[in-house]
Amino acid sequence: MRAVRVLVLASLATAALPLLMFLLFAYGPRWESGFERRYHRIQEGMTVDEVRQVIGFDGAVQTSVPGLWRGGGGTNPFVTGATVVLWEKDGEQIWVGFDHDRVVSKYYHDLNYL
Repeated sequence: MRAVRVLVLASLATAALPLLMFLLFAYGPRWESGFERRYHRIQEGMTVDEVRQVIGFDGAVQTSVPGLWRGGGGTNPFVTGATVVLWEKDGEQIWVGFDHDRVVSKYYHDLNYL
């Protein structure tokens, strides 16, 4: 009887290990990329040139900004401002909203992460 218990436990552990590993890699802790660290250096009130220096290259001015935040009975913009600039690199995005040439909002999105 004891041998049967050991076999059952071993089978359960073997079956659960791949699921546990998937959950750990998909939803567990992750390390920030260099691009994300640049995002964290962007502060409210910075000028477009200061943001460009932090990121290291020019972004694309967006004429319409899609909403990613779903809830509250509708779609809300995830970044606001009179001008919105998007920087993209290797599947990562930094959206920055400017009013009067100063940062008023920002958003980071990693398309590579679940």
